[in-house]
Amino acid sequence: MPGGGEHERAAAVLDGEPADAAGRIHPRMPLAIAPNDWGIWLDPGNQDPAEVRALLTAPRPGAWTPGRCPPPSTASATTVPS
Repeated sequence: MPGGGEHERAAAVLDGEPADAAGRIHPRMPLAIAPNDWGIWLDPGNQDPAEVRALLTAPRPGAWTPGRCPPPSTASATTVPS
């Protein structure tokens, strides 16, 4: 919460064109950001659309793990009030 010193978890699903057999099931597939790129993705000073777009890739088969995200102390994000 802003100014409260607390962290709020948030998530988003970004999708793109299917890159493999997933396209036979659904016209879209989730994209992934490698853990070592999370800092670049979450950096509010990074305003280069080409650089952040390049971080979005199709996950390797079997690489997607639901619920895996960095602890709040190592990442920052902008949250939208509900």
